[in-house]
Amino acid sequence: MALVFAIGILTLGMLAALWGYSMGSGYEQQVINPPIYPPDWFFWAIWLVLYPMLGISTWYVWRRRQEPSAKVALVVFVIHFIANLSWVPVVHATQSTLAVPVLMDIFVDLFVFATAIAYWRASKTAFLWLLPYLAWNVFTTFIKIWRLLLNVS
Repeated sequence: MALVFAIGILTLGMLAALWGYSMGSGYEQQVINPPIYPPDWFFWAIWLVLYPMLGISTWYVWRRRQEPSAKVALVVFVIHFIANLSWVPVVHATQSTLAVPVLMDIFVDLFVFATAIAYWRASKTAFLWLLPYLAWNVFTTFIKIWRLLLNVS
């Protein structure tokens, strides 16, 4: 069942990203990136690891779904995951300024932190599986804020 969660979340994440990128948006080709900004391919590669880890993390909570803390955690996760899946489509549909990715990152980060707290309460193992995802989200928010500051005219 953990494999189903891992593959399911990976599939949903990749489909949302492909849909978002299909909308096209060339704004990122003309921006100055911080020196630590990863290349585009790295974002895809990291999500190929993080989405399955998120799935496994959620599976640990789902196994306890009868417990009140797990029920809350699963509701928080669903809200968070909808926000996460909306990131690429929203950013690309808006033909964004650099502020939209920052605002979307902050929005998603709030839900990631809420999910982490809920997972901690429901399953420490789930929380540990979530930590790389949490760290990546914080890192990408930081570099997108840095990128925004580099490009303010």
